[in-house]
Amino acid sequence: MARPRGEIRQALGVALERLVLEHGPVTCVQVACEAQVGFLSARRTLENMERAGEVTVAGQVKRAGRKWQRLYEPATPPEDATREAAHDLFDAHLPLIRYEQQPGVGLTVRKYVLQKRGIISSSAQRKPGAVITPQARAEVDYLLSRVARVDRRANLQPQSSAAG
Repeated sequence: MARPRGEIRQALGVALERLVLEHGPVTCVQVACEAQVGFLSARRTLENMERAGEVTVAGQVKRAGRKWQRLYEPATPPEDATREAAHDLFDAHLPLIRYEQQPGVGLTVRKYVLQKRGIISSSAQRKPGAVITPQARAEVDYLLSRVARVDRRANLQPQSSAAG
């Protein structure tokens, strides 16, 4: 017999909150087992809850012999202080984002930032790619230092650049 409309959503929400308190972000399989709901119904309902903003995807995990699975957690409504902090963070990142979107120099800047973060080993581009100038490098370093004042994840130690 089918469950009444909305009961699956409610059961998944309760199970998700209980599991996240105990274990942190959890997979759809774990939530479905806890709520005693079929996997396909749980997956479809969690996707709908994600679109509605009731749950968030906290990451992905690969289990042995399985595909990548999303990790879910309940969405927390933003408080005023949290919202202000989010706007401050966005305002700090915006100049760097705009700088990276400029035609011509954008890819060079993006590769330089990726190199500074240690993601790639060289910011050099193939011909006819642009080379980052010392002035542009200093500007990007300044923008990164401004971002680091607000977002500690952006606090990068200077590294040598292979380009230029």
